[in-house]
Amino acid sequence: MRDNRSVALLATMSDERTHLDALMPADFVRATPAARFWDLPRYLQAAKLRIEKAAVNPAADDSLAWQVQTAADAVESAREEASYAAFDPGRARVLDHARWLLEELRVSLFAQQLGTKEKVSVKRIQKLLAS
Repeated sequence: MRDNRSVALLATMSDERTHLDALMPADFVRATPAARFWDLPRYLQAAKLRIEKAAVNPAADDSLAWQVQTAADAVESAREEASYAAFDPGRARVLDHARWLLEELRVSLFAQQLGTKEKVSVKRIQKLLAS
């Protein structure tokens, strides 16, 4: 990421910095569920591939990033809504699953060749959140 200074990629680079900061905070070893820990290298590889592809076609990256943002907004909205309600372990599991589905969505859209752990789309995430 440090080597890429293209003006055309400012939005992509900013998005990936934010994404990677959230994916791998200082305490990521403790914060990452064991079931997802071994997926981290794939998520990092997907971020790298996204940047490489965006350098070739920034417009296509913008279109895909819009889909990720739509899903991320839905997850954030659901999290905010849940924060005003009494704790519900079932809802907490759904929100956690949706959070990791966002990572799988990034892989699906930006690095399809890496494969996903499960089928994922913006619509599937929205359907999960509505359940």
